Amino acid sequence: MLYPTVGLELSEFLFRPSFFQNALEQLWRSVNELLHHLGRDFIGKFTLLFEVDEGTRRAIFDILRSSGAREEAARLADIAKAPERVFESTELQLDKRLSSLVMPTMAFLVFGSLAIVGAVGLSPIFGMIGMNFVDIKFFVLVVSILVAAFLLFTTYMGKRRPVTLPPHEIPANDPRLPPPGKAKILGTLVPIWLLPIIAFIVLAWPGVLYLANITSGVIGDIATSFTTLWLVWAVAAAIGVYAYLYSAQRSKLREEEGRKLVDWEVAMNTIGSRVLDGKPMGQAMNEAAELMAGSPIAEQLKQTSTTMDRLGIDMYRALFEHGGAKRIYNPLVTSFLNIISRIRRGSEAAAGRACMMVAEFLGTLHRVESRFKEKIDEAVGNLWLVAILLLPVICAMSIWVMEFMSGVSLTTSAQAGSAGLAGLPFIFGAMEARELAALKLLMGMTAIALALVIAHYIATIRAGEDKLEFWETAGKSVLLTTLVFTVAYIAFGMIKASA
Repeated sequence: MLYPTVGLELSEFLFRPSFFQNALEQLWRSVNELLHHLGRDFIGKFTLLFEVDEGTRRAIFDILRSSGAREEAARLADIAKAPERVFESTELQLDKRLSSLVMPTMAFLVFGSLAIVGAVGLSPIFGMIGMNFVDIKFFVLVVSILVAAFLLFTTYMGKRRPVTLPPHEIPANDPRLPPPGKAKILGTLVPIWLLPIIAFIVLAWPGVLYLANITSGVIGDIATSFTTLWLVWAVAAAIGVYAYLYSAQRSKLREEEGRKLVDWEVAMNTIGSRVLDGKPMGQAMNEAAELMAGSPIAEQLKQTSTTMDRLGIDMYRALFEHGGAKRIYNPLVTSFLNIISRIRRGSEAAAGRACMMVAEFLGTLHRVESRFKEKIDEAVGNLWLVAILLLPVICAMSIWVMEFMSGVSLTTSAQAGSAGLAGLPFIFGAMEARELAALKLLMGMTAIALALVIAHYIATIRAGEDKLEFWETAGKSVLLTTLVFTVAYIAFGMIKASA
């Protein structure tokens, strides 16, 4: 965790009360606030020097060295190095941490899959030694323990996740979003849970009829076509619909804010260069808006410039008192504009240099974020693919093994009875048709539960406890898991039928 007061106290110690040093102090405060907002974990525990990594230690030394530099350019260069050193150090740690997370998880998935097959699919074999574990209550207990084991393991490993750049947070009260708990459907606000419930009811009723033993007529034919698979798909569809309603608009806004951050880099660079050329801030913002015509932020820059010229007010009041920053939803950009506008009150040139430093920082941030995303996607992509394919296939295989062995057991019993050996015990344990349907429901729900656990784990690696990242991953994970489970079950059934 980054303690922001340390950076402030350090800056107060370093910079003396001359005008430009005060400007640098304010600029360093903005960088410190930026790091605090973007990723508290970047600096680790900042209480003692030996508790931080080498990159952070070198960043601190850069700041200390800047206090002794006589030339302004040297001070700026030293301060500008600090965030980049932290990013470089964090990127090195990322590779090590990802390897230490992904490989043990892959191994746990493989052994967990074997545990599912061994505990559920091969349980009839225990009947050969007089131990009857072929009972749906026993299977419920087994899969509950397995899901809990997966959850505990992924939670433990998730606490060792690498430091990453957290994604842009979309506030719940963002005016571009429906009110909390609501979703906009065809222009109408409805409770966000309404459509998932409707999806569940539409798909679940054949499975409910089957469990109620209503299997006659056309309705009965529909119910028996997929038996309890209807209920599995009903749960998956409800989760998928909720995930889509929650994440669709928020994901679009997050991507939009990411593109705007790149535009702000260009804008800050342009504004800073114009100010350093001797132009006033309002004119610099107007020229940047003209150069960036078509960009979402061009209108905001032009509006702020017009407000400054028309009312004769400074940058801070135009932004934060007259609505110029009202449609800037990124708190990172808002924080920088706040600092720059306060620096401008003392010196236009210092504000221009601050704009250039902000542009450089945003460029570094964008490049580092892209590299982080590529590394994380490459690492967790394989993990996600294995989980989506392996776990549902194993769950479907467990049902197929149970159905096959139950069929063998019942056939052997019937043959023994016709031979006058009615007292001969079953070779294997056996389950009746309705018990197998209940097992199918149980294993389908197990596949969905494991998909949610893995989705939470992957979302944690990518973005920490980010709700949007979880629902984006969970929605597609649950639907694909259910599809693979259904296809695998049907494929294994065809193998059994042809045997």
